[in-house]
Amino acid sequence: MSSTYNVERFASSIDSTTVTKLEKFIHDFYSASDTPPPTSTPDPYLEYFTEDAYLKVALNEVIGLTRIQALRQGLWVRVKQMKHQVQDVAQLSATEFLWTGTVLYLLVNDKELLTEWSAYARFSDNSLTKMCFYHVYLDSSQSKAALAEQA
Repeated sequence: MSSTYNVERFASSIDSTTVTKLEKFIHDFYSASDTPPPTSTPDPYLEYFTEDAYLKVALNEVIGLTRIQALRQGLWVRVKQMKHQVQDVAQLSATEFLWTGTVLYLLVNDKELLTEWSAYARFSDNSLTKMCFYHVYLDSSQSKAALAEQA
């Protein structure tokens, strides 16, 4: 799984300064997301959220960094590797964005699974460095079915 995180398409209404900030954020955030959480050191993934951030992935929702870390660790129990690709980004306001993409999973039973997803992200301010709200929409039934299969 390669480690590039280039967005395929930004909405034409997004100004170049915002595109530059988002390109950096998306690259850094998904690099951290696609790296298994460390067991003995702080998780770099948490740096992209405010202390009281809301995170919802499929049907799992949590508030706060401690719970975000626990959710993330739980997700990695079933996954050996993952690779996100962001395809489209649209801006709703100065701090709110929608994006779509795919994620390629290598599951613990050695099955590969490509899943489409979309997300709504709200940043705490115009610096676009920390999210206070992040909701990922995806259908987890495919991964559940693939995990039920024998390798």
